[in-house]
Amino acid sequence: MSETTRRRLVLLAMTASVSLILFDQTVVSVALPQMGADTGFSPTTSHWIVDSYLVAITAFVIVGGRLGDRFGRKRGFVWGAVVFTLGCALSAVATGPVIMLIGRVLQGIGAGLMQPTGLAIVSDAYGAENRGKALGTVIGISSAFLAVGPIVGGFLVDGPGWRSIFIITPLIAILSAGLALFVVRKGTPDQGRSLDLPGSVLLAGSLTAILVALTEGPDEGWLQPQVIAFLAVGVALGLLLVWRETHVRAPLIDIPLLRTRAMWTPVISGLMCQFIIVAMTVYAAIYFQVGMGETAFVAGLMFLPAVIPVVIAPLAGTFADRKGERMPMWIGSLLLAIGCAITAAGGFMESYPWIAVGLGVVGVGRPFVLTPMNSACIGGAPPEDHAVAAGIASAARFLGGSIGVAVCGAVTAQVLAHMGSVGELAQSRAFGFAMIACVIAGLIGMWAALMMPRGATRDRVPSPHAAPQHA
Repeated sequence: MSETTRRRLVLLAMTASVSLILFDQTVVSVALPQMGADTGFSPTTSHWIVDSYLVAITAFVIVGGRLGDRFGRKRGFVWGAVVFTLGCALSAVATGPVIMLIGRVLQGIGAGLMQPTGLAIVSDAYGAENRGKALGTVIGISSAFLAVGPIVGGFLVDGPGWRSIFIITPLIAILSAGLALFVVRKGTPDQGRSLDLPGSVLLAGSLTAILVALTEGPDEGWLQPQVIAFLAVGVALGLLLVWRETHVRAPLIDIPLLRTRAMWTPVISGLMCQFIIVAMTVYAAIYFQVGMGETAFVAGLMFLPAVIPVVIAPLAGTFADRKGERMPMWIGSLLLAIGCAITAAGGFMESYPWIAVGLGVVGVGRPFVLTPMNSACIGGAPPEDHAVAAGIASAARFLGGSIGVAVCGAVTAQVLAHMGSVGELAQSRAFGFAMIACVIAGLIGMWAALMMPRGATRDRVPSPHAAPQHA
């Protein structure tokens, strides 16, 4: 097998796996009413079928990256696929909420292993010079699967039933892992690096508590004691994590690295991008169905304008490889803000054509942010930390999506309460104001992109304790 063929097969396997992980976020969304009814969830708690997956992957993805660096990225990727498949099997046979949630959490943990190791494997296979284009392909195609999730979910729910979702998705994971076993080179695990179990526990606990607070806040009320308690615990554990990571020899997260402009600026810009993407997907789906009266399948089709621009994702990566990550991320954030403003106007005017244009502009802007973000974060870390750097980038995106859903949920709730109605006019106003919140997120992303260092990111010299670069 030639090196070119091997690289292409690596890219195929990793693109399929990352696409699966993002697809699993949204494919379930249109199936929630039926899934909740069949597994004993109430209408007010069925959202945890989605949120449990997001909380698990956000809390575990950085730890998953460190496990890949410590024990080998190929091994971490394959084991992630195994855990993900086990979770799907449990969800497929679930008849009650406990088994369903255990299955969804296992899917999140498995995805938390697969995503950072998969991105690091692609980075290692293509090297610094071609990393942006390769990651652009991964992010572009996987983002399309994030957008088409509601379409496929609606088709499956109306056809073979929602349980078929958890039969199809593990097949993709198994095929990706099988291909990875043959085409990903076995490297030397970095046995000299500590796993930092206390740091891993603190990180997972902090993110879980904060995400639970963000998820429950819009429904229960931000001043409710349980919401405040979760938020306080999350912040306290986060502060303890920062203190610990600055006082241990082999930390889970390199705090000095995270403080550099080369790292925190793309992280914030990418977080704001995913704030917009996930919030827009969730609340546009609600508006299309509740405000416009469309079916779940038709509502999914209405997202197509955001999917079509996927073809430019590799171009965004090539642009970043040649000119550096700063300019494309600023352009992408600008397009996101403009697209959200157009979408907000469409909501206020109750005009789908305007919304479609806004979705298209957002679809163009997204790869110009997410592709350079991965390249900047991975390229700005030592080679032995590539998987954990990919984990930080992934965690920022998932956290951004959770924050976006929480913030826009709070905005929507306030508008509907103020208008005292849930009719079409109230829904259009609520959606419009939610999109204005997304405009603000886009402006913050622009600011973070402007703060990035000029020039392309390049791999740093490996630290003295590093093992040879591995996959």
